[in-house]
Amino acid sequence: MTRRRRSRCWLARRLSTTAFLNWLRWLSDSLLKADAVAAAQVQCYSSMEDMRDLITTLRDLERELHESSVRTSGRVAELLADSFVEFGCSGKTYSKAEVISALLAEPATTISATDFKVHPISPDVALLTYRACRHSVQDVYSLRSSIWQLQAGQWQILFHQGTPCAAPAHSGL
Repeated sequence: MTRRRRSRCWLARRLSTTAFLNWLRWLSDSLLKADAVAAAQVQCYSSMEDMRDLITTLRDLERELHESSVRTSGRVAELLADSFVEFGCSGKTYSKAEVISALLAEPATTISATDFKVHPISPDVALLTYRACRHSVQDVYSLRSSIWQLQAGQWQILFHQGTPCAAPAHSGL
């Protein structure tokens, strides 16, 4: 008996017929949902121009949040959704109010970002990913991801995460 057949037999022995069929239905439904999401992405942003416009808009908004003058102004409150949550590089979770408070107390800093990519989730929601560097005595590099939502004609950030990483091989930051 081949290894693959043993795996199937083991799974079939472990699960009742009903449980096994339910698992297969779940797997099938999951794959269909993934296909539907991919199709929605294509339909939402069917032209390259639409995708370029989206990435340009979200990249510019994200970079705006990197500017010290914006980080200490009321503009931050406009860009962060009321339900905003951030998972910081430190591993801590922050709310909108906590982020605004921390930014007001933060000394002026320079942040550079590259390698922006956009992943549409729906017509009004997109994931933006990129690399960032907080320049200081010792530069701090991170991989960043933000979920943006179009609400009442304005893009707002719902979620942001920073994950520490090594400096890129090419020092473009």
